Amino acid sequence: MLTTEKVLPQLTTLYDGGSHYAEFAWLDAGRTWCPTDYAVRNYLLPGHPKFFCRTEALRWAVCRGTQDGAPAERRNRARRLEELHREYPLGTSTLRESLLAGERELVSALLSLSGKTLELLFRRAADGIEDAEDSDWWLLDCGFLENPEWDPDDDDNDEDFLIPGNLPDSLRRELAGKSGHAALAWYAVGLWPLVNPLGRDGRDDEIPMRYPAIANFLRNLSPSAASGGVA
Repeated sequence: MLTTEKVLPQLTTLYDGGSHYAEFAWLDAGRTWCPTDYAVRNYLLPGHPKFFCRTEALRWAVCRGTQDGAPAERRNRARRLEELHREYPLGTSTLRESLLAGERELVSALLSLSGKTLELLFRRAADGIEDAEDSDWWLLDCGFLENPEWDPDDDDNDEDFLIPGNLPDSLRRELAGKSGHAALAWYAVGLWPLVNPLGRDGRDDEIPMRYPAIANFLRNLSPSAASGGVA
């Protein structure tokens, strides 16, 4: 028999488990049996409307996943599938509106920040990215610009390689664009480790589950805290 303690525990702690356990149970099975299936890997991502919280697509993906493996494994998966149908009947998604509400919450929190706070926040987040080139690319995508005064051959040059553009305008433009869902996820992946230092070990396809926590972090942020100081 399936137990709630075994169903994506790292996700159920963030939401009302009683409302969403069925989706988590099916998603857990999908990640185990068919992790590359679009309906599984994009289930939590609003930027993929064809699969985002589409319970029927998830159900069919999991059913297809029972056909893979050795005969003994297929029998085991068939039994697990029966348990899923019996213990966690999958209807209309209850998770969808929760994720979209969290998305709206994070957008509002980000757009409320001043340009200076955004600069300090983004620089602090970039400092946590181990690869320097990836760090620079992340800042560029956040609206920073290459500094024309920076000279790599001048050892006495104290100029930063990247300087902030109009970060609030850049942020607003990116979030309002056709790729707004993906842009928000990109910001969130970089910011999440500031909320949870262990966050870089998480899955990027779970980042929408983290939006409310990131939004709460931003609402309580001061410019000093954004740069790593004490609020």
